[in-house]
Parts: sequence; structure tokens; C-alpha cells
Amino acid sequence: FFSYHSGIMIAVQLLLIVFLKGKPEHPVNYFAVAEREDLKAACRVLKRRKNYILIVAAYSFTFGYMLSVISSLSWMLKIYGMGAERAVLYIIVMNLSGLLGTIVYGYIGRRIKNYKKVILFCACTSVVFMVGVFVTLDRGFFIVSLILTGLGTLHGMPIVTLSQDFAT
Repeated sequence: FFSYHSGIMIAVQLLLIVFLKGKPEHPVNYFAVAEREDLKAACRVLKRRKNYILIVAAYSFTFGYMLSVISSLSWMLKIYGMGAERAVLYIIVMNLSGLLGTIVYGYIGRRIKNYKKVILFCACTSVVFMVGVFVTLDRGFFIVSLILTGLGTLHGMPIVTLSQDFAT
């Protein structure tokens, strides 16, 4: 099945390469005709503004960690004797609590106008809760682990949106 599917995709891509025009007759949006910024100049600006580099690092580590956990969750739970049904429960809890946390901590961050403190609080508490998840999984406490997962993502996911607000 996969080789048949891959063959179709390669054929379509080759047709696109051969028959697609280099540029559209009319620009599709503003960014298609906008002047590009010089990469070296942009890097020099980033060197002077270390805050942005720290925000990108925090964003990447936090969001990357959450995505890696979600993408490999089924495999990780097999070690503890849990099936795909429980992995789906974890993903649902992660998404719902992450959404709730983004709303709550977004409001708190705007209210107290100190995103840095809120981001640091969220980062520290999410790490504590996620360590608790793996400790309780190891002991077989599924419900406690599920609650700690919800609390971890309640505090972890808002870091992504708060970092973007903090950068602006």
C-alpha cells in the first residue's frame, strides 16, 4: 500500500514541478511582493536583544517537549502495560487542560502585566507535575497520573502563548 501511495505522490510532485509556473501572474498576497529582510542584519539585531533568544529557547524546549510526549505517548504507555485507549485519554486531558491553562494564565498575565514571572511559575510547576506523572505511572496509579498530566499541561501549554505575548 505504501509503495503504491508513494508512487502516486511522486508522480503528482513531478507534474507540479514540470507544469507549475515560476511566479503567479498576480501576487497571491502582500507577502509575495514584500521586500525581504537581510538575514545578517536580522541576526545582528537578535544578538543585541537577548530576550528574544531566551523566549525562543523556552518556547522550543517547552512546546517541543509537549509534542514529543504526545507523539510518543502510546509507545511510552506500553511499557506500563497500558493500551491505546488510555493514551487517548491522556491526549484528551492534555489538550483540554492546555486550552484551559492558556485561557487562565493568559488572563493572569495580562492582569498582573508581568509575563516573565507567570512564565517562570508555569515552567517550574509543569516540570514538577510531569515528574510526578512518571513517578505515579511507575507505581501503577493511572488516575493520579492522569490528574497530574492535566495539571502539568495546565501549567505547561500556556508558556507557548505567554512567550509570544512577552516577546511583543
